[in-house]
Amino acid sequence: MGHVGPGVTNRGGRTRAGRARASIAGARGGRRGAALILTLLVLAILVVLVVQLAFTVKVEERIVRNAEDDAAFELAGARGAIPLVAALFRDDRKNGNPGGALDTLADVWSDPSAEQQRTFQVGEVQVELLIEDLERRLPLPWLADAQRAAYAEVALRRLLEKLKPTDADPAELAKAIAERVRSVEGVQLPEGGGGAPAPAPSQGPATRRLVSLVQLLAGAEGGGGADPGAGGGGGSAGGGAGVDRKVLWGDPEAEPPTQGIAAYVTLWPVEHVNLNTALPEVLFALLPEKNAGQQSLWEVADDVVDAVRRRRIDPDRQTKGGPEGSQPAPTGELGASRSWGGAAFEKVDDLASQEIHERLRQLFQAQSSDGGTAENGDGTGGAPAPGGGGAPAPGGGGAAGQQQQFGLQQALGVESRWYAVRVTTRRTGGGDAMGGGAPGGGAEGEEEPATGRFRLVLHRAAQDEVTPLWVSEDAGP
Repeated sequence: MGHVGPGVTNRGGRTRAGRARASIAGARGGRRGAALILTLLVLAILVVLVVQLAFTVKVEERIVRNAEDDAAFELAGARGAIPLVAALFRDDRKNGNPGGALDTLADVWSDPSAEQQRTFQVGEVQVELLIEDLERRLPLPWLADAQRAAYAEVALRRLLEKLKPTDADPAELAKAIAERVRSVEGVQLPEGGGGAPAPAPSQGPATRRLVSLVQLLAGAEGGGGADPGAGGGGGSAGGGAGVDRKVLWGDPEAEPPTQGIAAYVTLWPVEHVNLNTALPEVLFALLPEKNAGQQSLWEVADDVVDAVRRRRIDPDRQTKGGPEGSQPAPTGELGASRSWGGAAFEKVDDLASQEIHERLRQLFQAQSSDGGTAENGDGTGGAPAPGGGGAPAPGGGGAAGQQQQFGLQQALGVESRWYAVRVTTRRTGGGDAMGGGAPGGGAEGEEEPATGRFRLVLHRAAQDEVTPLWVSEDAGP
């Protein structure tokens, strides 16, 4: 038992003063631990803030760089492409092979072996152009033109028969699309057909309302202020009720996958289909049922189309037309690359030749000076084919010779004036090589160069002046 007086230890052998000192030391140690924890916590917060600041600065730098890229891409692509395309057209007119007032699939703007001539460097931006003339497609606005509507509807039916996008009746589908087009455009065709000629292609319709294939879908709004009841006609289309989207874009999940008509038609008011560039399926659709000698063309349509492609300058057929699996090298001296064979159609009448196909000899019914029919160059004369070379008459009426029926001869041409352009822009850097900036082409871990894409529709005037009609940023691959 310890002494209870001052300075005397208790049972534990410690004085009160010792216990007080130990308590004070423990309290100080606890405060030091708390301070250490607070210091570490503040340090962690500072580290997070610094990292966040660095990340924010990096993001801001990327945003600024993207904005600079967007501005550079727009300047070099969407705006810069217009004079570049005009330069290609002027070069083709001056140095084209073949030359003259005609356009082919091997011109400098289309030759698949001359891609380098459609690639330009604008500062640090590489610009690549992919150009397609819209005269190679079937113009849907013809369905709303009184003079061309009947012929265009038959051609559309034939295109649907060729593509088979759905199991629906092609005639009913063509009628539904035709009525929908007229409904959107606000056009009511007169009973029995006929009507004034179509407007000049450079002017286009007074108010262009059909601007997207989406407007042709069932349930879509008419758009553009069009009267939804203006299609008229009744029938299965229900006054322009529209069609299923598989008709337009096909069904990639079908077995086998099906194609829609979207890649074969245009909504721009082109005047004619270019015989030198027309898609094979469009040529198939445009052929009349019979020639002027009343021989069937539809039963040999595939052979006729292939014969036309053999005759013209057709790089796609020349590189893929051999035995299955073969890719023969181009042979010839035509086109921008001076590597293609064939011969361009210099005028539509060149198509009426038995050297191309025996049934093309009497393709067109010649017109005499008094509006009647004359011989077709072979002395046979022949009965006139309905619709100007086999196209069905849109209801008839009127005296002979009052107005020439619209048919294949009127539907075709040899020049193009409307073009769809896809512009791809890619930042290559100040000293990078032209080909060094392709996406996916860098080493692992390297940042791919920024890329931009734009779509344009241009109109080419007689003297190769180019007018932009539509520009849009392309988000596709």
